[in-house]
Amino acid sequence: MIDAGIPKDYVIKYWNLRALQQGKLTVGFAGTPIAEQDKRYKIRSEFIMSHVDTDLATLDYGCGVGRYSKFFDKDRYLGVDITKQLLDIAIEENPEYSYRLLTSPTLGTVLPDIEQFFTATVLQHNTDETVRCIFDSLSRYTLKTIAIYESTMNMHNLANSHMHFRSIDEYYRLVNEYFNIKERVNYTHIIHGSEHSLMIYNLY
Repeated sequence: MIDAGIPKDYVIKYWNLRALQQGKLTVGFAGTPIAEQDKRYKIRSEFIMSHVDTDLATLDYGCGVGRYSKFFDKDRYLGVDITKQLLDIAIEENPEYSYRLLTSPTLGTVLPDIEQFFTATVLQHNTDETVRCIFDSLSRYTLKTIAIYESTMNMHNLANSHMHFRSIDEYYRLVNEYFNIKERVNYTHIIHGSEHSLMIYNLY
């Protein structure tokens, strides 16, 4: 089986280079102009936030320029990313929110208590190996909820691709390796011609 996506040892270099080349355009829709990105993110965020508990103490993993920050309680939110250039934009645009730079894709043991792990269109760029490392480091924390929003379209994975397409069941199996899932709920929609799903795993 091909483990497509960005390898763990290359992920920081990949995103730093992409941010250097594209700036704020880096994190949305393959360099689409900002005005178009904003329209698409509005559709995404309305879909996502209608189902996510925004009052929980939330870690926004791969927060990029902080597009989802404003939907969460500013006093119970931490955005983390591996790309300083993107975090600088997030801090400038959302000065009342907290952000932290990661030195690797894994989380380490230096984060505050969190109740919810939230990530949107981040894991689809990573290999299964990298996702497992992320979940392994995340399993050290006592979480109530994991909320994952990713492309779940049925596509073949290609070697040396920066995208790793997974089904809803594949994400479930990865999460289930590290967490005791009490309940899972999936919400799916079509955006810009492809299937995306919000997968919520309640742990307690």
